[in-house]
Amino acid sequence: MTSMELPGNFYRTRPVVAKDKGIPVYFRAAILKESAKAVYLYGYGEIDPEIRCSRCGRILTHPGSKLIGIGPECLGNWGLRDLVLDNLSPEQIEALKGITRDKVIDSWFPKSVLDVCEGETTIQVPSNHKCLSGGTREAQKSVATAIPGNRMKLQFEPNQDLLGKVKSLPNRTFVADKDGSKYWVAVASPASIQSLVGWGFQIDDTLHGIMESISKSVHDMKVIEI
Repeated sequence: MTSMELPGNFYRTRPVVAKDKGIPVYFRAAILKESAKAVYLYGYGEIDPEIRCSRCGRILTHPGSKLIGIGPECLGNWGLRDLVLDNLSPEQIEALKGITRDKVIDSWFPKSVLDVCEGETTIQVPSNHKCLSGGTREAQKSVATAIPGNRMKLQFEPNQDLLGKVKSLPNRTFVADKDGSKYWVAVASPASIQSLVGWGFQIDDTLHGIMESISKSVHDMKVIEI
């Protein structure tokens, strides 16, 4: 597969968003598309220079964890359990760093959950990526908008994975209007909005305000050392 090199930046996102997307908290990526409140990023995971865990964002204290950028518990959640982090060889350290650096970032992010960090980089992006000129047709955007009754209207291009996620929302309902429009409706709870953002949905100002309060509370939480 051919690729093209694009300028990029280093980013840090909220741990809860990283967990939902299955990506590292800290990564380098290029902007492929941008709206007023969101960006579509393509890139790769990176080791956090502030010695925080790539998966959960907590400050690392164990010497072996500091070398590879992942805490023991999170290392297990990413596929390696019961690994002894003492006396790691240089080869083992590089291989374990690869767990983070092999994670691909390829989705929309609300700007409110991104911090742009110092440093510039370049990113190899597949030439046939759907967001690039000449690529395949870009899929319909996944959008969530607030509607009366503390609910939200969900519009997206159905696929098995995303449909299954939407169906997991509590009190969700499928609607088929007489005019032929079809969409899902769900309660606009903080947890459901958080999940939608993690699944790549763009949210409107009302839901965005709720998301801002959630992000701030998560960001201000006291860091628990591991």
